[in-house]
Amino acid sequence: MIHMESKLHSGISARLIKVAKEKFQFSVLKPCKLQIMARILRLLFCAITSTACFIFLSSAASQPQQHTPSAIVVGTVYCDTCFRQEVTKFNHFLPGATVAVRCCGNGKISACFKKEAKTNKRGVFRVRLSPEVSGSIETIRACSVELIKSSEPFCSVASSATSTGPHLKSRRDGVHVFSAGFFTFKPLHQPELCYQEPETSATENASLGGQRWSPKP
Repeated sequence: MIHMESKLHSGISARLIKVAKEKFQFSVLKPCKLQIMARILRLLFCAITSTACFIFLSSAASQPQQHTPSAIVVGTVYCDTCFRQEVTKFNHFLPGATVAVRCCGNGKISACFKKEAKTNKRGVFRVRLSPEVSGSIETIRACSVELIKSSEPFCSVASSATSTGPHLKSRRDGVHVFSAGFFTFKPLHQPELCYQEPETSATENASLGGQRWSPKP
């Protein structure tokens, strides 16, 4: 009897020890498995995110880019010595005169555009418009030119602008050139030479509003 009881106790003890070991192993392995699963999920998420970003950037790069063409406003400033608004031998271009181009677009752009420029030796000024203004032909045609300062004290009275707004003159290498026409400064008083009998030719009598004498872009 004693021998059987001893075997019974030994068997129960062995089972208890086995169960305890299994529980211990499970309690140790469970956190490890959870950590491994978490790492796998993080790696999988990073891989999916990277793939999505790559696909998005590739599709964006493959789409054609639309560029707004550049626009330049040009015009000519001269001294109308004898107040005749026509080409005569007494008139001359004004290099170094200051003008300003202003474009507001009747509220169709976020803010009014204004930029000053000086004329070259032929009296021609060039102003490159902002991309926002360049994108609208209607806005460009509503631009105005203001005479700021003459380069000659003798001919420094700004005349009122007679231009109807810039019109498209040419297209060159993606740049649209708009001509604003002619603008004049005058003397405060007509000089005596204006009362002399002018010796004119057909070219000198041409109207300033014609296309024959236009500013070069």
